[in-house]
Amino acid sequence: MQFQSLSLADAGWQVTVLAYKGHAPVSTVLESPAIDIRYLHDHLHTRFPYFLKGTFRLVNLTCQLFFHLLFRISDWEMVLVQTPPAIPTIPVSLIATRSARLFRRGRKRLIIDWHNLGFTKFAERIKGDSFITRMYRWIETYFGRRADGHLCVSVAMRDFLARDLGIDHVSILYDRPLLSQMQVSSSESREDFITRLFGRDLIDHRSLRLLVSSTSWTDDEDMEMILRAADLADVRISATSDDGGDPKARMVIIITGEGPNRDTFERLRSARSYQHFTILSAWLTVKDYRLLLALSDFGICLHTSSSGIDLPMKLADMMGARLPTLTYNYGPTLLERFQDGGDGHLFLTEMDLATHFCRLLDEDWVSHYARVIVEMDTRPLESWEIGWKKEALPLFENR
Repeated sequence: MQFQSLSLADAGWQVTVLAYKGHAPVSTVLESPAIDIRYLHDHLHTRFPYFLKGTFRLVNLTCQLFFHLLFRISDWEMVLVQTPPAIPTIPVSLIATRSARLFRRGRKRLIIDWHNLGFTKFAERIKGDSFITRMYRWIETYFGRRADGHLCVSVAMRDFLARDLGIDHVSILYDRPLLSQMQVSSSESREDFITRLFGRDLIDHRSLRLLVSSTSWTDDEDMEMILRAADLADVRISATSDDGGDPKARMVIIITGEGPNRDTFERLRSARSYQHFTILSAWLTVKDYRLLLALSDFGICLHTSSSGIDLPMKLADMMGARLPTLTYNYGPTLLERFQDGGDGHLFLTEMDLATHFCRLLDEDWVSHYARVIVEMDTRPLESWEIGWKKEALPLFENR
């Protein structure tokens, strides 16, 4: 939502952002005089059972959103909701806009930015279909189709919204990098970068292959596949080495992000010992993350889609940095934005990923990926700004 906020501010809107407090937004959001960030409170005892936590959070968020939209924020014209989650944000926002109209407080509008489907994410979390999941879908559909405007992130999602939810006139706004935010100015080498963040011990006489992945450490991404692929590749390289001695190249994989499954991953990683690989996890600032993308040889995207019709933002970031990416092939929707052999390579199993690791550690690794590297360097970049002005801005200008 940071890109949307900046784009609306640039178009002359005064923007109020309602969000839970987490990591700081990018500096351009914080410094914009047209953007006001108001943090919602999430007072919750972590030892509560899941059902009680979910119920409390739902009631708490519903009350806070109604309070802000009906009483705290004055003279607003439009609500933009990014989903998931769809509950309670979509029902609350629709009721608030209709209530404001009823009391003649102007023409209020609701626009939904469909990044995925809330009910499929919910089903993934509770491990299957249930009465609650079906209720979630009904609520998302009933209230969602009554919004005044719709954006989504893929052709497949637009078709699903029209076919299965009865939502027509959906504009497709692909996730793309905000090019003004992707520019990196630094003389720091990859060795200096790794030394600054992780210490000098990782740097030795061997040539370095640097790979990056990002994740929210949730169940929808099997980050442990990187460990399993490294297991296979490490054994394979050692078995085929001419002298079995010190390898000529070393791969450093840096995984960025925070989330619930990171501790489990760290325990599994610390129990392993590699000859050719170093795998690290860290939370990076926005600036360091962009620098890491610029310094890396390849990205790794392990995004899997609960709906099969969304697209990963991390992949858009990597493509915006002209970084070839090894991408998990979760379905045909991915091919709307990703060209196998042009933007990187698709893989399905840890054996596929291990094969790429071996090729990247080969002395002549560039020859294996020559086409990808050439195409990434020569293809013109598609920016967020162009897509926003063409697809999204008309929805907001129709006041």
